[in-house]
Amino acid sequence: MRALLFALTLSSPALADIHALAKAKTGGEYVLLTERCAESGKKAYVYLDDGQTEDGCWVADSHTVTIVWAKTGKRRYPISHFTLQKTTTKRDVTVEERRSW
Repeated sequence: MRALLFALTLSSPALADIHALAKAKTGGEYVLLTERCAESGKKAYVYLDDGQTEDGCWVADSHTVTIVWAKTGKRRYPISHFTLQKTTTKRDVTVEERRSW
């Protein structure tokens, strides 16, 4: 049984960590991930309270987060709207640190 669990752990894909979050004006959230996009930048997604979702790729400079959405194209957002997420795991304790850009 232990060997099976070990094999499943090795074969499962790694999950992307959340880099930053921002609340959407209409309800819901923008999520910036640490996982690389195939095109360029890193993966992002948005989910809105009305059930809409969309995937995209993001890059940031010192003032702006630019996301190229799959359906709606390129959009720019003030970096101040996003809160950085930093999660570290040490032993069996997970600590989350939130800070501004």
